[in-house]
Amino acid sequence: MAEVEGRYDRRLLSVDVVKGIAIMGVLFIHPTIYGIWHTEALALETVNFWVVIGFIPIILMGTWGGGFPLISSLVNTYNVFNRLERGIKFRKAIVPILINSTILLLLDPLKGFLFGRTWTNTFPTDSTVYGKYNFSVLSHLLEYGTFRLPTAEKIFQIGSLPAIGLSGFMVVFLLWILFRNGGRKKTKRNVIILISIGLVWAGINNFVCEWTYDYIGVLFLKGGIFTFFAYILRLFFGAQLSFFPMGIYAIFGMVGGYLVAQKKDIKWIKRYGYGFGSLFLGGFVITTAITLSQATGIEAGLFGILDYEIYPRELFFLSIGCMMFILVFLVKKFEYTSSDNKIRLAKKTAFIRRFGVATLTIYFFEPLFNGIFPFIFHRLFGGPVQGFGTADLFMTNVGAIFLYEFVIFAFWGLGVYFWSKTGYKFGLEHLIIVTTRPLRKVKTKRLQLYIPSMEELDALPEKKKRRNRREKQETEKDS
Repeated sequence: MAEVEGRYDRRLLSVDVVKGIAIMGVLFIHPTIYGIWHTEALALETVNFWVVIGFIPIILMGTWGGGFPLISSLVNTYNVFNRLERGIKFRKAIVPILINSTILLLLDPLKGFLFGRTWTNTFPTDSTVYGKYNFSVLSHLLEYGTFRLPTAEKIFQIGSLPAIGLSGFMVVFLLWILFRNGGRKKTKRNVIILISIGLVWAGINNFVCEWTYDYIGVLFLKGGIFTFFAYILRLFFGAQLSFFPMGIYAIFGMVGGYLVAQKKDIKWIKRYGYGFGSLFLGGFVITTAITLSQATGIEAGLFGILDYEIYPRELFFLSIGCMMFILVFLVKKFEYTSSDNKIRLAKKTAFIRRFGVATLTIYFFEPLFNGIFPFIFHRLFGGPVQGFGTADLFMTNVGAIFLYEFVIFAFWGLGVYFWSKTGYKFGLEHLIIVTTRPLRKVKTKRLQLYIPSMEELDALPEKKKRRNRREKQETEKDS
């Protein structure tokens, strides 16, 4: 099921590539920052300032969680539009999105409960270590060697899954409104509406998050059913990966998916991506300049931006602005090109796309393995003083850090390669497909990894030229 031969058809090659790059980034950034230095704050204290400056691109990419809802919403919009074009009813076209979105909302607290990394409590209730930090089942077992159920705050350390799930519901709702009565053909109207929603949302996002932030803490500390209400609020506000601002990325992803689904001229894509990419990057420059001018120094200003609870405007503007430019590049290179070139690109990007096909399983189990490997290396190279939130020798041992990175890359690279050969069996995607098949009226291509066949590769023009040249040389030699 994983590897299929033949033309790529309706599946977006660019999406598999960018998903593969994104999840590979997670597999590098999370074990690097959180596996080696535990927290961003401890990394800033432990590592030389100029080394931190060199790592800023990596640190910034670690805040690009909005890329996942952007990609997901782009794909969902693209799929719904194409299903409607094939005559499938809207209700049937959206069923896979509703199922997947519901599952994602349920998986995130389970992931945090079982494997989530140790983290500093936002709402400490006492002065003990358990008031300062929250542990998952795994991280407490590794840290103390004993089984302990997590406190309620563990699930408040939400990941990308809830935002992707909520974005799926939002996509369905907005497309239901926009596509009614033949509305899917009203391109300009729909694009203007979606962009307007995105810009207004971007303008009010931080004000809303800051206003609701204290209410989450008040509800949590009341306990009981109020803890559940606090969690619901957290899904929407107050954290980097809450729906505010992650839903904004989803809105702009919808526009991209809508334009690509209609096969609009590349000029539409460029005008959209470059225009709003420039707008958001301009917002990044302006807000960063204001923040730095109000800080006591450049170092304090930069660290103030990077050490945050509510996602800063500066990082939001930077990430979504860059994503708009990346969107144009990927769509132009992978979608607006010839079939022969798609075959070439599919061959060249096969390794990356192996990661992109099963991102949910990799993302879900990433903290499990990226909890075990750091534990081993800290015990081997950390010295006598160890423990979460405490600087140890491993954090400054360059040789051990390089060895650690090699082991992490080798593990995931080899693991995903051989897993793909089985058709990604026993992964979450495979489980979801099998268990929800009776509810779906639309056949899924979720676990299909396109690998060009030998016939396709041999039919490429350059292959033919080389073959004809070789045959000509052999003929001349014989004569």
